[in-house]
Amino acid sequence: MLTSVCRSHIRRLGLGVHQHVTRNIGSTAILAQEAKEPIQQLFVQKIKEFDQKKKAAGGKMQLSAEAEASLKSELARLEAQFQAAGKDMTAFPSFSFSDQPLERPPQPEMDNEKLPL
Repeated sequence: MLTSVCRSHIRRLGLGVHQHVTRNIGSTAILAQEAKEPIQQLFVQKIKEFDQKKKAAGGKMQLSAEAEASLKSELARLEAQFQAAGKDMTAFPSFSFSDQPLERPPQPEMDNEKLPL
């Protein structure tokens, strides 16, 4: 009986490991391939150029005047839409949750002699 339980657990573990390894090999094979199509090559080239520019700029990219004007107009629109004048709309919101105090439920009054069994 013990061996049959062990065998079933080992079988399930083996199936899980097999599935995990198969998925990892499938995803790494896609990443290891070189871009063969011209669109893929262009996309990878642009990502590498962006990475080089980002490293040269010290981690942040400089926006063009057109992009900066578009960003400001969108932020102004959001401030007007959500009545958020003076708030930083680019920052991640902060959340604060507090637990409600626990209240003890009222205990029914019982005589010691009449306790249910």
